[in-house]
Amino acid sequence: MSPPVWLSGPIADWPAGDRPIAWHVRLDDPGVAQLYAAGAVRAEDLRDLANKPCAELRLRRRQLTRLLLARVAELHPDRLQLGRSPLGAPLVAEPAGWHVSVAGRGPEALIGVSRAPIGVDLEEMLDTPLPEDALTARERLASHTADPLAWTACWVAKEAHAKRIGIASSVDAASIDTHPADSGCWIATTKDARSRCHLRQAGALLLGVAVADGTATAARLTPSAASRRRARGTG
Repeated sequence: MSPPVWLSGPIADWPAGDRPIAWHVRLDDPGVAQLYAAGAVRAEDLRDLANKPCAELRLRRRQLTRLLLARVAELHPDRLQLGRSPLGAPLVAEPAGWHVSVAGRGPEALIGVSRAPIGVDLEEMLDTPLPEDALTARERLASHTADPLAWTACWVAKEAHAKRIGIASSVDAASIDTHPADSGCWIATTKDARSRCHLRQAGALLLGVAVADGTATAARLTPSAASRRRARGTG
């Protein structure tokens, strides 16, 4: 699949949705304030998000997700219906054929929209290696000579891949094998799926967008017995 179109901050010119789109935005940016009205909070949003941690931030991310999808799909926001899969992943009920993914850390948000399944994640740069029970055997060996960028890229690729395949809340991080590929990309692989995770630094954050990678057949991995990862910043 084509690499994503990266957007940042308040947007004046919205691209067409023929490529995956990743929009990095601060929810408290004054320039973004006027955009919230175009993706007004609905009753179903309140039912879905109001009782979750950081509900206000989640609702703002939902508003901007609806706005981005409406702009690239060239539909009025009132025609859009967002919901959740049986496993809790955000999904587009209407219009058909679109996919979204959302990540957040405080006021920072990354929103992905695509015609094919997409997963996004953003993380602050790590200053220590990942726990060994979150890594595959090959990743554990590589981590001994890695640096903060590589530690963070490994985790972002795992998170984004898990979201792309729709099981972010339950997949064992150690069942996702990652490695650096070419020019700012990492490959993430599980038993039946393989993603290419496009990375971009934004200050102290690392942003990642996972799309399907068709360059090779996914390798078969055996999930470890490590503890399940936490689902963070979705919706």
